[in-house]
Amino acid sequence: MSPFETALVVASLIFAAYLLGMIVAPLLSDAHLSAKALEIINDARSLVTGLAALTLGLLIATANSSFEEKSKEIKHEATDAILVDRLLRDYGPQADRAREELRIAVQNELDRMNEARRPGVDAKQIFGSVRSGNIRAEILKLSPNNDREAWLKTTALAAAQDFVTSRWRIYHEMYSSIKWPLVYVAVFWIAAIFFSLGIKTPRNIFPVGGMLIASLAMAGAMYLMFEMDMPFQGFITVSAAPLESAVQQIKETAVAISEKQ
Repeated sequence: MSPFETALVVASLIFAAYLLGMIVAPLLSDAHLSAKALEIINDARSLVTGLAALTLGLLIATANSSFEEKSKEIKHEATDAILVDRLLRDYGPQADRAREELRIAVQNELDRMNEARRPGVDAKQIFGSVRSGNIRAEILKLSPNNDREAWLKTTALAAAQDFVTSRWRIYHEMYSSIKWPLVYVAVFWIAAIFFSLGIKTPRNIFPVGGMLIASLAMAGAMYLMFEMDMPFQGFITVSAAPLESAVQQIKETAVAISEKQ
């Protein structure tokens, strides 16, 4: 299911638990709804509320951390691409073929990111098909004539390896970081809280409407968590601006060099 559909199911379950509490309340005897019984229910609800808040916060923090990590990898990949291009540019015309392979690889990565954002697309399959091209092979073909060119070749090869590593790290980190057993437990706890509130709720439209809004708010938190866990798809996505900037700089540098020649 999509993040929106999953969040909608969560909202439905939570609000259904609240309505169930309202249905059960008239069936309970006065002894079940005594002041002492309600006090115990309130204490138990406070305990469960704290556990649910802690668990939900942990899940959101985990999803956000995963999102930020993937965003950093994209920026790192773009930085490595620009560094490799600058090193190869300084090496000279002999490295033009390697620079072209680099441009193709970065453009290919950018195209994959844009393609993964389309609805119904399997992002893992798309990124799994990305190839690093022949960047390292072309760099290895270079034959340095002096210490300067040897240093440029060695440094460019190391940066190219970092570039390729970042690409594969992004692919391998695309699997969900959410611990689903924690999600199930958190939803159960929240549903239990709403059930206990339903027992005490007056039967009129205002508290029911308020609890409906509360159910949607809880589902909204879940929705944000699921969205951040899918950083290349959906409403909240990792920015492709670093790769776009890298492609643009590589193209501009190539044009400037060709004009000088």
